[in-house]
Amino acid sequence: MITPARPDAHTTAPKGQNIHVSPAVLDAAAKDGEELLRSLQTALMGLTRTEAESRARTTAPNEVAQEQRQGCPSAS
Repeated sequence: MITPARPDAHTTAPKGQNIHVSPAVLDAAAKDGEELLRSLQTALMGLTRTEAESRARTTAPNEVAQEQRQGCPSAS
C-alpha cells in the first residue's frame, strides 16, 4: 500500500496570486495510491522502457509547465 504525503501538508500561493490546478491533478489527488496506480495503468516499479516510449509517442510530453511571471518589469 502506498502511504500518502503528510495529509496536513498544503501549499499556499503568495497573497494576490492564483494557483490553477488541472482537474486531472485534483482527481488524482483524491484517489488512494493503489487506485491511482490502476487508473494510470502502472505499478510501483513504474513502466518498462518500451511502455514509456510508447506512451511518449501517443501523449503529451512529460514536462512541467513553466510559470510565467506577471506584472514584473523585465531585467535590462
